[in-house]
Amino acid sequence: KLIAMDFDGTLLTSDKKITEKNRSTLQKYKDNKHIIVGITARNLSSVKNVCDINIFNYLILNNGSYIYDVENDIGIDIGHIDKNTLMKITNNFKDFAKEIDYCSLNKYYIYKKENVENKGFIVKINRLEDIKEVIVRMNIFFKSNEEISSSRKYIENEFQDLNVFEMLDTDNNSSKRWLAINPKGIDKFKALEILCKKIEIKLEEVIFFGDSANDLSIINKVGLGVAMGNALKEVKEQAKEITLSNDEDGIANFLENRIYMGGKINMILSTLCYIEKDNKYLMLHRTKKKNDISKDKWLGVGGKFEEGESPEECIVREVMEETGLTLNSYKLRAIITYVSTSWETEYVYVFTSNDFTGDLIECNEGDLQWIDKKEVTKLNIWEGDKIFVEKLQNDNKFFTVKFEYDGEKLIKYDLKEY
Repeated sequence: KLIAMDFDGTLLTSDKKITEKNRSTLQKYKDNKHIIVGITARNLSSVKNVCDINIFNYLILNNGSYIYDVENDIGIDIGHIDKNTLMKITNNFKDFAKEIDYCSLNKYYIYKKENVENKGFIVKINRLEDIKEVIVRMNIFFKSNEEISSSRKYIENEFQDLNVFEMLDTDNNSSKRWLAINPKGIDKFKALEILCKKIEIKLEEVIFFGDSANDLSIINKVGLGVAMGNALKEVKEQAKEITLSNDEDGIANFLENRIYMGGKINMILSTLCYIEKDNKYLMLHRTKKKNDISKDKWLGVGGKFEEGESPEECIVREVMEETGLTLNSYKLRAIITYVSTSWETEYVYVFTSNDFTGDLIECNEGDLQWIDKKEVTKLNIWEGDKIFVEKLQNDNKFFTVKFEYDGEKLIKYDLKEY
């Protein structure tokens, strides 16, 4: 029901623009009664500077300090940093910080930076007294990344009423880091939680796309947390899914790989291949993604469709990416439907192949091992997988099978041969 996303490194490309594909995709979902929410460290003026805000229903600004209702042009101020705290932090860091920013709803006040970009919402100041608005967030930039860790520890120890995030610019693999400071108890997730309660949407009905440290408060607490291809390693580990990067229309591609039915996103299309050698299958023990629904289980290799792919194109790409092997030939053996109370319906095209070239590589989703065919069903695999793996081994007929799960428990299945 609700599609939310970070801005920089997620919705915005590296040159700080929204592509037409992302814009039109979000507009399509909004027109189909989904709630579109931008969640960003930017303030309102900064957001308006990079996009037309009318593609959103709501904006969560300044790392969660403000919720803005776009259609009605009203907002909720969740919290701010008091003047005494601003003064103490500034006095402590002004002699060695490269730049200090103070963010209100509509302006960035920049202290200690010589060359300031000439925009109406960016104001260069020489003293805190020049600030006439409530400040909801601070950014502190340092001359070297080595100063960041000790500075963060100092702020956390001295100011118990503040949250401190170590930020990294994920665009173009930049090494730029800085500290972002918000009032305690205020972050992107808290603001999203408040908004969801207000508009009566459950958190499990939310998709969120993110890339950076300040997205960690959300990514594993909503129904579907999706990390961008350019996201930090820890964000990818916490996410349930990973999409393409912000420069590859990652949001639009992910959403378009979900099929519309009655205005709902409720299907996943994917492929699976059981590669054979010496009476063994190449199996993947999925151990490396924390929020993988198949965590610690064994599967064949494969993955989700990318936009415009056929099942054959998808399985060839996925096998190459996960194993380093090139499939020279393969056979479509089955189509499987997974229905569950805990995740979206998934349609899987199952292939087998014994004709391949190349050497195995390390897989970033788990450990690859050649397993004797007779031993595969003794592994920790899904209940339904035991049924169709035995079918693959003992019968050459093409088949379809529908598995229905309650959580991880198989309730019933229906298998048809052709």
